[in-house]
Amino acid sequence: MTRSYDRAHALIGSRGGATRFGELRHQCAVGDGALYIVGVWDSEEHVRSRWSSDEFENVLTSVGFPSPKNPNLTLPDLHAIEPRYEAQSVVDPRSHNTNPPDVFEGSGFVWA
Repeated sequence: MTRSYDRAHALIGSRGGATRFGELRHQCAVGDGALYIVGVWDSEEHVRSRWSSDEFENVLTSVGFPSPKNPNLTLPDLHAIEPRYEAQSVVDPRSHNTNPPDVFEGSGFVWA
């Protein structure tokens, strides 16, 4: 699974990354025979839109993952992120905001 993740991550990165779809950051972990991706997104709408897109399905299935059309997603509300983001990490490239907020409102997700 980690090889598939690494291939998918490289492919997504070569196409401009996921920030243009509203992803702020994510972590990938493995355990108990499962791959866990914990992400922070601009909104729940961004998460659902990305995970239901044909383009994302094609990327994931091309590297050996199952279709993400019906993933086991948990979408809790984001309460806090520690440590705080560095300023260059939180600037939304779509907004050209050079004074990022101290706290983001957003949605998290877990794909297991």
